[in-house]
Amino acid sequence: MKENAISKTICLPLESAISHFLESAKQLKDGSTAEDAFAFMTDFYRHCRIEDSVLANDDDMILLQWGGLQAYGGCEPTDNRVNADKTEFEEGERYWIGITRQVLASKDADPDFDGEAVSMDIMVFFDHVQEKQAVEGDEWIDHPDDLDIMGCLEKNDVDTTQFGPVYKICVSVGFVG
Repeated sequence: MKENAISKTICLPLESAISHFLESAKQLKDGSTAEDAFAFMTDFYRHCRIEDSVLANDDDMILLQWGGLQAYGGCEPTDNRVNADKTEFEEGERYWIGITRQVLASKDADPDFDGEAVSMDIMVFFDHVQEKQAVEGDEWIDHPDDLDIMGCLEKNDVDTTQFGPVYKICVSVGFVG
């Protein structure tokens, strides 16, 4: 899993970072674990800075979400900024954990976050939730040094062992707004 890990911090233009994200995420194939996906996004957030994005201005944050959701039909790394109308969903709801990196890279003095920000998403879908309502929630992480996905889930009483094996991992890029 570590063959595409970034060993030192790099700074890339937004489109180059997106290309790197989508290409590197191809390593999250069948057989990858939730921990593999968490490690991939943690490495990408900690070691890939994005030009014109200022951490202190909350221009580059992680949104961690969990709950029940319909799984995407296809899961090849996809740029939904181009293919947004083609997203298909499967029948039934699965438990999922989503890790979204929301980035605003703008030189404007007063940028429009919802109009310009981009999300880079990894969604880990598990086997169907068994007999009990899925715990739902979310948490923002605003600095790479604070990113501890498993610690955040544990703090919010999310026990990933109860959801069974990973069903699929979906990777996409889209607009936030």
